[in-house]
Amino acid sequence: AFFVDKSFVEKDGARTLAIMTAGNFDPEKFVVLNEKLVIMGAATPVKTGAPQATTKASMSGEISIEASTPYPAILFISEIDYPGWEMYLDGKKTPYMRANYVFRAVALNSGSHKIEFRYRPPSARAGLAISLAGLLALSGLIGFNFKKSR
Repeated sequence: AFFVDKSFVEKDGARTLAIMTAGNFDPEKFVVLNEKLVIMGAATPVKTGAPQATTKASMSGEISIEASTPYPAILFISEIDYPGWEMYLDGKKTPYMRANYVFRAVALNSGSHKIEFRYRPPSARAGLAISLAGLLALSGLIGFNFKKSR
């Protein structure tokens, strides 16, 4: 994860790719967002200097980033966006933006912030619900057969 200096909003995927493949596109300084920029998080005083971001933990299904910026800035997260990712900013579930066609970004207010990404795909929730329903049905059958045999 790193901070970028400039952003541009382009909702059309083909145009986003055209911008990114142009010879003057520098992904370390510029990000193409798929929606209007919205600054997130509470503004808090911070020492002057450049924005900084450190990935503290990156496990399967979870990413934790600590970021600090003296002014509002865009944090680019170089992880592929995929349905099921949820972002928590300073402990609150918060939407993030798609950046550079397939990645993620969040526009942070000044201050220190903790950003957490958790992968919670809908298919896993459906699988859990089906498994629990099956377990309940099996328990009911066992109980019914036990009661019937007595």
